[in-house]
Amino acid sequence: MMKQINELATILNKHLNWNKARVTCLAQMIKGLLAVKTVNLAEIATSFSSEARSTSSYRRIQRFFEKFDFSPSMIAPIILALFPLRRKLIVIVDRTNWKLGSAHFNFLVLSIAFKGIAIPIYWQNLGKAGTSNTAERMYFVVKIIQLVGKNRISCILGDREFIGHEWFSWLAKSQIDFAIRIKSNTLVKRAPKDRLPTNVSGLFRYLKPCARKFLKKPFYLGDLPIYLSASCSPKGELLVVATPEFNRKALKHYKKRWEIENLFYCLKSKGFDLEATHMCGRKKSEKLLFVVIIAFCWSYLVGIEQDLKEPIPLKTHQRKSRSLFRYGYDILRRALFQGLDILARYYRLLMPENQTIPRRNVYV
Repeated sequence: MMKQINELATILNKHLNWNKARVTCLAQMIKGLLAVKTVNLAEIATSFSSEARSTSSYRRIQRFFEKFDFSPSMIAPIILALFPLRRKLIVIVDRTNWKLGSAHFNFLVLSIAFKGIAIPIYWQNLGKAGTSNTAERMYFVVKIIQLVGKNRISCILGDREFIGHEWFSWLAKSQIDFAIRIKSNTLVKRAPKDRLPTNVSGLFRYLKPCARKFLKKPFYLGDLPIYLSASCSPKGELLVVATPEFNRKALKHYKKRWEIENLFYCLKSKGFDLEATHMCGRKKSEKLLFVVIIAFCWSYLVGIEQDLKEPIPLKTHQRKSRSLFRYGYDILRRALFQGLDILARYYRLLMPENQTIPRRNVYV
């Protein structure tokens, strides 16, 4: 098993260029995450392939999180090198949060929509309770522009938490397209100088269940023109999406926002049990998420490749019986426990020059 760890470390270091001890510890932790299905460091330490005691392995993990500078920006080149992404990227912004004692774990995450489960590309532990503010969101968008280039951002998606005149105005002035859900009680005007605003829900009061409507004329949020699209669920719940330009694909794009919720499920209850961490420091928790995301990406890549060879069975409603992440995750875990040679075969999927995944039928 140590030979496999060294091989994995060698491949990871093609992306990271770390010293041998550090990247070997990372490889051990990734293997441990897959084996024990939790970010609990004591549990991960017991899975290390080493002659040292688990207490020594645990201390080694602690030093990993204490000793070197780290930025979440490290993940972006890895993601771009490993995944066959479209030239234009749909970016999703959202938060996942929980609390341990008085410590708040409140991660603001940017991700890329991809085949049902978003891929995280930048994150930050806000270190506070509650929503992000406009300055924090603007900083995140600037970061992703630096990481992937403004010309690659097709659209930014966000839920009702990510609204506000200043935020929308900044995106519009920056010529960044967006499709963001707004609250049904949001007040808008038919013209900037109108004295009496209109409730958004009133604009769609005649919309029937399962129907959609796209307003071709702009309404104004303060002095900012926005275009509104709405759908009504079978139960009568209204969903209204704001865009800077008229866009008949706004609702179709917004549906992809759910991919970041699927990502959070994979990182937490359906995958690596992220909420089990007791690592309260902001920087340490951000570093922990980096380790988890590497394991997530590897599982996702294995699932993509295996699905091309042995497609996941479909349910009666024609949806896959399990996700691509879960498919790859289960394969890697089985290979770890059974000591199968196929584990080494899957290492190549983490190579920067990996060309083994056909680009057809992979995009979303």
